[in-house]
Amino acid sequence: MTTEHIPDLQTRIRERKRLEANAQTRISQAQQQAEITDTQPRRLGWAHVIAGQQIVEDPDSEDVSMRHVTRLLEQEHFIVDDVSGENIGFDLLAERGADQRCVEVKGRRGSASNKGIELTGGELEAARTMGDEYWLYVVDRCEDGIGRLFSAWQNPERVFRDDFKPVPAVRLPGSALKAARNKPDH
Repeated sequence: MTTEHIPDLQTRIRERKRLEANAQTRISQAQQQAEITDTQPRRLGWAHVIAGQQIVEDPDSEDVSMRHVTRLLEQEHFIVDDVSGENIGFDLLAERGADQRCVEVKGRRGSASNKGIELTGGELEAARTMGDEYWLYVVDRCEDGIGRLFSAWQNPERVFRDDFKPVPAVRLPGSALKAARNKPDH
């Protein structure tokens, strides 16, 4: 981002210093993440990762919540790209100047505080890797086609670190169920 569009010299200098500090912070964070220390490994948790598949419990809620969060971010002057089909651990890439949010969106029928949500192993890993740039938006009451923002959290891996509950999962696609039903030995 350039600052040439700012007419006032002092404001332009302050903005450049702010941008430089932001860049230095990101560089420092990247360097810290890249550091490797030789320590004894310890188990922090586990995740069942299903490569190339996305678990969607309620496709209608997913669509409603994605539209809702996109509108909210655009109202905050973010440019929003839907990257949910790229299997990179989040659904929306939102950018506003130097600010970037990698947004995972979870939609629920009814109350999110009653049902909770699930994060895939890929989503959890992306949250760990991206830190403060990763956001979790939870939308509930999606059954009305509009949804309500339950809440949004920056760096949910840090916020919920002690609350994650491992859930063993095996997913059978509908096509496999249908094929097995039609087998003669069934």
